Amino acid sequence: MFKVMFYIMILAVIFLVYFSLSFNDSTTEIITVNRLERVGDNGGEYLIFTYKDGIPYMVFENTDNMFRGKWNSSDFYNRLQVGKKYKFVVIGYRVPFLSMYKNIIKIEEIQE
Repeated sequence: MFKVMFYIMILAVIFLVYFSLSFNDSTTEIITVNRLERVGDNGGEYLIFTYKDGIPYMVFENTDNMFRGKWNSSDFYNRLQVGKKYKFVVIGYRVPFLSMYKNIIKIEEIQE
């Protein structure tokens, strides 16, 4: 019984550390949008495929985030246009084997 409780405690600590870091740590990315896709059945999940310096760069997600007070992912998606350059403020980490992406919190179009 002690071992089971110990493993549950370890998993809980890992979970709390990961989510506290991923929701509090933001970075800024300057990228060009390559492709936009809507995913999922609930209507508020989007994938943003990007280029950086002319080469495929990273896929970001655009979903609502209650911890950051972001409830307008559909509005963000509507503002994005393929071929335009943006400054994204993102949170989270890209974890390919868990299909986790960095989430876009703020966007700003960059005029060239």
